[in-house]
Amino acid sequence: MNKRMRELLKNLDIPESAMFERDADSAVKSVNEKLNQSPPELALFKAQRMARRVAVICAVILALALTALAVGSSVNVDLLKLYFLGDSGYMERYVDRPELSLTDGRYRFTVDQALVTQTQAMAVFTVEALTEETEEELKNLSLSLAFDFKFADLSDYAQGGSGSMSELWHLRTETSRTWTVTADIDNPGLKPMKMIFYPLRGKRTVIVEAKGDIESFEFDLAGQPLGDGHIVLTPTGVTLDRWMPAHTDKYLENSETFFRMKDGEIKSFNQLFANRNRSSQTLNSTVPVLYQLRAIPREILDLSQIESVIVAGLEYRLRDPEAPTEAEIPERLRPFPVKADGDYLEIEDIFEHLGADMERRGNKLTVRYNGIEAVITAGAAEVELNGIPVNLPLPAKLDGDGKMQVCWDFTYSCIEMYISADSFDVPQDEMTFTMYP
Repeated sequence: MNKRMRELLKNLDIPESAMFERDADSAVKSVNEKLNQSPPELALFKAQRMARRVAVICAVILALALTALAVGSSVNVDLLKLYFLGDSGYMERYVDRPELSLTDGRYRFTVDQALVTQTQAMAVFTVEALTEETEEELKNLSLSLAFDFKFADLSDYAQGGSGSMSELWHLRTETSRTWTVTADIDNPGLKPMKMIFYPLRGKRTVIVEAKGDIESFEFDLAGQPLGDGHIVLTPTGVTLDRWMPAHTDKYLENSETFFRMKDGEIKSFNQLFANRNRSSQTLNSTVPVLYQLRAIPREILDLSQIESVIVAGLEYRLRDPEAPTEAEIPERLRPFPVKADGDYLEIEDIFEHLGADMERRGNKLTVRYNGIEAVITAGAAEVELNGIPVNLPLPAKLDGDGKMQVCWDFTYSCIEMYISADSFDVPQDEMTFTMYP
């Protein structure tokens, strides 16, 4: 469960355990009771994304609970807050709110909000069924077959950008469904995009445009070991092209990409960026491979606070990238081995390597790292993240040396650290692991 959803539960004073109940009615009742006592603007949180690695039952119950939130309340979806943490005010001026509708008497297709940048297009739209026949069709509609996001100058049948589609379940009614969609695009000229809803008869395309000249940086990564690369950096995403060595590690592009902030601090790729879309990569290739990585940041980037990007040891100043210089990366930001004990990780050793601020008092460990404060108690399956209680499938415990251990879910679901097995060709009890800060 991600930080946005935890913030909703905290504001509603609902224990997170309620979202893991197998009784859907109980979960829905808990949310509705609290919502009736809370300001309407809290509805903003309910559309925000769930964590990638939570149990299926949690996702189902949470979806049901969010559906209940919509009952009797007015909902305003904020496109940016569906994808980004923190303050999104900087990009609000670039969000297009066309509220354009098309109808053929059977369906009504309405584009509510859209954002077009150099690297991403994203939107929220609603489809309404206007007849009994289309009401039934809409209930079973497969959006991947019914919708597309393309450049306006491409034909409806031309190849579009890759991306994702998610339904906003809390907005679903008997006659309408609302989705949010994203597409990874190469759009340096900020060309307009078109949104196509194929079930419409007759006109079926709505054009959405970029609003204003969005700041971005695009340049070649000259001097890279296997050939020049390329980067496009915007407030809402990055596209990185690199030549990778044969048999390369799948996380190498993250571990060799860093950003120097204006204050001099160096941050890793994983500290700034979350969702990724990697191009297909042949790990057993015997020759170098041109590899592309796309990602959106955890929070909208203020590019004025980023001084340079560092790739494979070469530092490129955003505002003068032609003469890269060598850069030293702090050891704590480089990949390092981690100890695993079955279902548990040695979390104190991990945070110590990362240089996190740790405070240990008896069986309680408080850690502060990358904007997160975690309080872990041995013997308890509940941890606190920025003051919000979070339940894990297994309780924390102390190892034979008295150091704190947590289950794997803590690193994946709570703080989104990236750990990879070094090899799957060995027995499980002999497996070793590497963390990519």
